[in-house]
Amino acid sequence: MKGTDGFLDARPHEEEGPPTDEPEGDDDVVFTDVHEAGQAPAEADEPEGDATDDMVFLDEVDAPPGAARAPGPRPPGPARPPSVGPGRPPSGPPRPGSDPPRPGGSGPARRPASSAEAAALEPPSRRPPSRPPSSAEAAALEPPSRTSSGRLKAQPPRSAPPPSQSARALGKPSLRPERTPEDDAQALAALEARVQPAPAGDPFVGRDLGPFRVDRFVEQDRGERRYLATHLEQQRPALLRVFPLTGPYGEEFKRLADRGERPCRVESQHLDAALTSGRTKDAFYAGFDPPLGPTLAEVLAREGPLAEGDVLAVVEQVGRALGALHGREVTHGHLGPDVIRRPRPGVYVLEGAGLARPRPALSFLAAGGDVLGTPGFVAPETVDGGDHTRASDLYGLGCVAWTLLAGRAPFAGDDEVQVLLDQLNQEVPKLAAALPEGAKVSEAALTIVGKLAGYTPDVRYRDVNDLLADLRAREKGEAVKPFGGGVRPDEARPKAKVQGVAVSLIVLIALNAILLTLVALTALKAVSIPLGDPLEGVDLPLPAGTPPR
Repeated sequence: MKGTDGFLDARPHEEEGPPTDEPEGDDDVVFTDVHEAGQAPAEADEPEGDATDDMVFLDEVDAPPGAARAPGPRPPGPARPPSVGPGRPPSGPPRPGSDPPRPGGSGPARRPASSAEAAALEPPSRRPPSRPPSSAEAAALEPPSRTSSGRLKAQPPRSAPPPSQSARALGKPSLRPERTPEDDAQALAALEARVQPAPAGDPFVGRDLGPFRVDRFVEQDRGERRYLATHLEQQRPALLRVFPLTGPYGEEFKRLADRGERPCRVESQHLDAALTSGRTKDAFYAGFDPPLGPTLAEVLAREGPLAEGDVLAVVEQVGRALGALHGREVTHGHLGPDVIRRPRPGVYVLEGAGLARPRPALSFLAAGGDVLGTPGFVAPETVDGGDHTRASDLYGLGCVAWTLLAGRAPFAGDDEVQVLLDQLNQEVPKLAAALPEGAKVSEAALTIVGKLAGYTPDVRYRDVNDLLADLRAREKGEAVKPFGGGVRPDEARPKAKVQGVAVSLIVLIALNAILLTLVALTALKAVSIPLGDPLEGVDLPLPAGTPPR
């Protein structure tokens, strides 16, 4: 049989008895979210409804807690039958899970007279929460509608709210960068200003890619296409980046999809995460919120070098974004001022995680690997071997901080190959000597930038946690110590190497000397062994005419 909660009742069939004034359903469930304490339930002569009697409607959920329920018509239902006479016991065996009989009497225990009494009698561990359910919870509790034949009706897809709204509705903090409606309108207007006519034969305009509908063409860069699109489930605009898996860049984009699908979806308050990413037969795509605010490269060109406090804010916030990536065993791959945005003063967001592309002119470097990123911000080990690690991300962040304080990149030039070779063969110049005239930077900040941009991973921070610890120490006025009390690990490491080589040579020479000694002794022993003359005592006949000796 079907209970009032819209689900099938799995209890065994029982013999029909006289009608009672008790509604069908679960006897143990007490709804306290709708009826206020002290209010009596509906009288017995009210029409009996279905599950909507105790359901919370969506228009009531949005009301603030404690607000009075607006009166309204109750759902139609069959008339409730009159109650049975007093003292008449119910027929048939007691149902499993029903109330036990009263001591000294027959029939089940007296049911509570009101919702308040039922809530007071309920054990604290079993009382439902007093807050009204959210819209999402009420929608989940809503029973599916059925046709006249009993089959479930096909439900239209529900529009999912934006992730930040969903998190707020459930009382959870959002992991995405915070935006106001004004921010969204400003970002959309800036993106629409970049829209241009689509090239002839564009294969994606007007097409659906996953949950996105491609609306208008924005730009194209070495095979990558960017569009203004609409997320159909969330009904929000998006910047859709499409990487075709066929054509001249198909193999490169396949490697990019393998490398970037996970990083671009990592969420952090200072990381521009993709709304959705995925693949089709002919493309890899990733959709993002329309970009908000200028990049740091644009800020630097317009405003010049930044103050120490602003630069360290960049280091902290971008460092936390890198920590979110590194915590999931992925890297960003191409730190630089052109992938960090300032949506509002004092707030910085890192974008493009995992979507770095190699440069064809640099393919002969990195021992067969890919050199990702902007020359001038690429770690030496990446130039040398194509390694992309946490340490290479921190090196890029150190070069960004160096650039923001000095007003120029530590390595610059028109020849990108020469810039990368300079990074491979030289350390980052001392920041104190590169500061603009009159600029003042604390010793703690100089040390932090130096520990970020060390030449090898041995002289950089091990991870973001060590970086944040130094930033906290600076805020407290404590000294930020360089590595090893002034002794650089890369200066001590060559000495250790020389010592190790010397010891190895000494051991090898000693082994050779021992081996030669054993060979000489064996030879001398062999010489000292007396050997008998095999012809001793043997007379050999001489030919005739041979004079004796």
